[in-house]
Amino acid sequence: MIDEWGGRSTSAASDPVVERADSVQYELDEGPCLTAWAQRALVRIDDIESDGRWPRWCRAVQPLGLRAAMSTPLVAGDRPLGAIKVYARQPGAFDTRAEGRLVMFGAQAAILLANVQSFEIARRLSDGLKDALRGRDLIATAKGVLMARDGSTEEPAFRMLVALAQQEHKTLREVAHALVKSTVRRGH
Repeated sequence: MIDEWGGRSTSAASDPVVERADSVQYELDEGPCLTAWAQRALVRIDDIESDGRWPRWCRAVQPLGLRAAMSTPLVAGDRPLGAIKVYARQPGAFDTRAEGRLVMFGAQAAILLANVQSFEIARRLSDGLKDALRGRDLIATAKGVLMARDGSTEEPAFRMLVALAQQEHKTLREVAHALVKSTVRRGH
């Protein structure tokens, strides 16, 4: 899978051998899964020992006992999300029927993955907005504490918070939190 920062990783593997075969692709920057993702097309290797498209990867995975592989991209809309792959210990293990099944599975998996990613993005955005609102409320409360304590108006209270934050090399939110917390402890 390719993450939002362009990093490549295996989200799940059915076997440590599969995970290692994938890792080798990332290390060497070549292999059927990366090609399927980049070209947005199914890639099938009937015999890893004789396939010449990714010589370094083929040599590196032969000791793992893998002999055939097939990978299809996970594409949602126009966005490539990664690829799904299957390996076999026998050469010629995959045929056109297996290709069709993997492509159909990949299309459905891409929809699910895109929905999960959309949900996660929305959740992070929502959490960020909630956090920003809490910060705004905390700063407003700290301004209120200063206004009540010093008999000042909103603008001087805000300037006082900013000056304190600069003086202590802290964020405005950190200073506001400390002020509100100390006020609550004193019972004011």
